[in-house]
Amino acid sequence: MLKNIIFDFDGTLADTFDQQVKLIKKIRPETSQEEVNRFREIGATALVKEMKLPLSQLIVMTNKISLRHGEVVKKAKAFTGIKKLIADLRKKQIRVEVLTSNRSKNVKIWLEDKEIVVDKVIGGIGIFGKDKKLKTLKGDFIYVGDEIRDIEACRKVGVKIIAVSWGFNSKKALMKAKPDYLVERVTDLRKLLLRLSQ
Repeated sequence: MLKNIIFDFDGTLADTFDQQVKLIKKIRPETSQEEVNRFREIGATALVKEMKLPLSQLIVMTNKISLRHGEVVKKAKAFTGIKKLIADLRKKQIRVEVLTSNRSKNVKIWLEDKEIVVDKVIGGIGIFGKDKKLKTLKGDFIYVGDEIRDIEACRKVGVKIIAVSWGFNSKKALMKAKPDYLVERVTDLRKLLLRLSQ
């Protein structure tokens, strides 16, 4: 019986994609719409390899994005139904956590503003560091995320994942990455989580 659910933040709880793209284009003006579309279809890991970005350039760009994530989060709306979903889960004594590459401070401010209560926020783990952090977590839990890299991280450490298709990567791309579950609506996610927790 599932008693602990861990959510990704950007693209899963918060609708930040368009703002993220605007920020990336400010930091890296040569970013094309074609690259944005490719990201949707192949994910961050494959796109970085395809673009052949030098590691030093990638680190600098990632750090700049991280420093300005607060601007993105401030403007982000919660996906419809997310607030109620988390409230319903916690009413059923299910522990709800957030594990994200975003900064903890940004996420906590956003959650407070949206009046969404969770049990714990683990942030600032780096774009490609989720598998290492997931490996350190105790107990039986499932991860909910919207990206191919979320699926890849969970697979590396044997954690089950529910992929949601309303976020950063397309449904087709997520299906190709083979998550344990794939949902297209928050209502479907709610039904699945409540079934798994029975």
